[in-house]
Amino acid sequence: MSLRVPDRTPRIPNFIAGRGLMFGGGPPRTFSPSDLSDLILWLDAAQLVGFVNNDKVPAWNDLSSNAYSFANSTSASQPIYKTNVLNSQPGVDFSGTQVLIGSGATIFGTGSTPLTFIAVCDFRSYTAPGLASLATFVGPASDCIQVGFSNLAGINNFQWGAHIVAGGFGSARATATFSTTSQFYAISMTWDASGTAAGDYQFYSSNVATTTATASDNPFNVSENTIGAFNLIGQFPLTGSICEMIAYSRVLNSTERGQIQTYLNGKYAI
Repeated sequence: MSLRVPDRTPRIPNFIAGRGLMFGGGPPRTFSPSDLSDLILWLDAAQLVGFVNNDKVPAWNDLSSNAYSFANSTSASQPIYKTNVLNSQPGVDFSGTQVLIGSGATIFGTGSTPLTFIAVCDFRSYTAPGLASLATFVGPASDCIQVGFSNLAGINNFQWGAHIVAGGFGSARATATFSTTSQFYAISMTWDASGTAAGDYQFYSSNVATTTATASDNPFNVSENTIGAFNLIGQFPLTGSICEMIAYSRVLNSTERGQIQTYLNGKYAI
């Protein structure tokens, strides 16, 4: 008669191949931009509900605790929802005549407040004199920051402009070159509010720092938060698609930028 020895190999419950260890029966938690502190804006086309391909988008609501809304009640000025613009993810498409206008009086605080801006987007063409604006964010005391693309000297550039009165900075423009239009980029730009142009700006493309050039600029002043154009009358419009925009009221560190890039790469393969 043989004795059966019980199998006392430890068992770890709820293991699913390829997903890692899971306790309590639920899936592992994935990273979200809201996991990082000081999130002030998060627009995600994938979380727009009730839209089908080529629907007009009358409003794009912020997922941060600020709950801003970027909207336009004029049908002809509303961008278009596209179901598959990048890695089977949707985007909001602007064709040069649309703009969404933000509900908040100010988004980024004062000129002495740092800012990190992140976007997954492309653009297809410039409007004379060679500018395409992704967004403009307004602060108090006529402060504003503009992000977009430029081709003012025949060179494709990411562009970050600041008109900072409250912070005593004045106006400046920073640029970083990139290769081509009609290509999606995961771009991030930081403003550290140190008060010197050389130190204030930094650009990243897919979390790789790019060489940044700065220059004085003519003062510009807007009073509206906008997406898809520089201002509410549609100057320097975007011709391209935006999948996601994220902003924080501080400069993210390298670990945090890596978390964001991993999140974007997993979602958009970019």
